[in-house]
Amino acid sequence: MAWKHVIVVGSLESTMKNNIPDDDKIRGGATIWARQTIDSEIFFWKPDKWFKMWFYIVNRVNHKDNKLFERGSAYIEYGEIALKTGATYGQIQSFIRWAKKMQMLSTHKSTRGNIITVCKYNVFQDFDNYVIQAPVKAKSKHNPSTIHAINKNDKNDKNDNISIVAKSDDWDFLEELEKLKNSNRREFKIIALYWKKKKWKFENKAQFSSALKRELRPAKDLVGYKGDQISKAIIHCEENYKEWTLETIHKAINKVINNTK
Repeated sequence: MAWKHVIVVGSLESTMKNNIPDDDKIRGGATIWARQTIDSEIFFWKPDKWFKMWFYIVNRVNHKDNKLFERGSAYIEYGEIALKTGATYGQIQSFIRWAKKMQMLSTHKSTRGNIITVCKYNVFQDFDNYVIQAPVKAKSKHNPSTIHAINKNDKNDKNDNISIVAKSDDWDFLEELEKLKNSNRREFKIIALYWKKKKWKFENKAQFSSALKRELRPAKDLVGYKGDQISKAIIHCEENYKEWTLETIHKAINKVINNTK
């Protein structure tokens, strides 16, 4: 395998202490990916191909300074990105334009080719910049009709996945949540993000359908806003309200947008 990426889970110390024989070690280096990535706009809201390009570029740039480039930079032509990711030139141009606007990367044309630099590469590719929390074991309760998958991470970690997932023999909440996330209807994507942030669970299809119908109207009120605007409004609600809903997000979003301009 040409690359590996690392996700920090639980104790970093325990991860680094694994004594693996040299012959068995993974070659080709590694890239650190923050767990926040799965909540980012490019991962959740943007076309799948965009994240594939972003993933390739982050892994492709130099991991240390050399005579030609600083750490986080490299010659990368659009043709190379197209070949490695399957993206069209139109998709590449749209992604690069957006990523530059979001200050995720910068580009510079030289006599030798196109230089791409990943912004904040040194920040994200340094374990010292991550808060490491020890895993907390949760007590599991089982009954004959329901299987509960329990997340063992710190319950206060905002980047945790849904803490408890209800699954029956013929219905899986996580599968339904994934369908909402991948739907072409934007209001469904918004509901999926909201449920994920709230760490909600539904034990059966009836509960799920009832909640979905209830959330459709407030979700449609947010359809006209950009993904990063909704994400910022959610963060605002998490920080300022003990209880908040999609309606709360809608009431707060314009204030959040105006305050960040």
